[in-house]
Amino acid sequence: MRFIKDLAVLSVFVFIVSANISGNSFSELLINQDYSDYLKGVDTLGYRENLLLKAVYFTQYMIDYYNDQYDDSLVTIVKNADSIIPENDTDNFIKGGVYLNYAFYLQFKGNMWGALNYGNRGIKYLKEVSKDSPIYNDALIGVAIYDYGMGKLFFNRKKIVRGLATLDSVSKNGNYFDVVAENLKIVLLYNENKYDEGLKESTDLLSKFPDSRLILWDVVKGFLYKKEYDSLITYSKKLVNNIKNDSIPN
Repeated sequence: MRFIKDLAVLSVFVFIVSANISGNSFSELLINQDYSDYLKGVDTLGYRENLLLKAVYFTQYMIDYYNDQYDDSLVTIVKNADSIIPENDTDNFIKGGVYLNYAFYLQFKGNMWGALNYGNRGIKYLKEVSKDSPIYNDALIGVAIYDYGMGKLFFNRKKIVRGLATLDSVSKNGNYFDVVAENLKIVLLYNENKYDEGLKESTDLLSKFPDSRLILWDVVKGFLYKKEYDSLITYSKKLVNNIKNDSIPN
């Protein structure tokens, strides 16, 4: 199904802890494929925050370049997360985030049962984040896309509606991830055949991040769904040029 790979691509932006650099700063570095500065920021953090952010980086990099270069490294991080015994909201957020990030990577690779296993494990910890925590809304992003994805997979309309409603709330009330939530909304709008709304949001977001391959893909897909072929050609060329100009073969 189309939503599975789309959500896998977007999930890598969800679990970014606000530490020395704000969540949005980390998110924007990934959205713009600025991996070098992202890693520099990650290296200033503590061990557990570093685990989660490295997991996010490995996943995003492999999805961006369609390779399995860091597959073993990602598995090692998941095993290290197994040893974390949560003592507070941040621990639950990190452990749940590592698991759910890995679940979406497994989805992207086509391992659905593995994805379900780690998805359920991740949600268990994310739901332990207390409502008065400053990262509560950020944890809810993971819950939202998990509910929506499982609803689509098992034709459960109640979960689909709940996931969409939760994501809409997070996009309005999130402390760090307004860009993340906005981008997730685009994917889900397309998946619900709301192409006009999705295309408007994606073109608005592209004006803020014109060099982002992720958002260019959103715009290209929007024009494809709407069968606006002149615009599709224009933005497809921009995407191809972006890929060609990357220093790493893509």
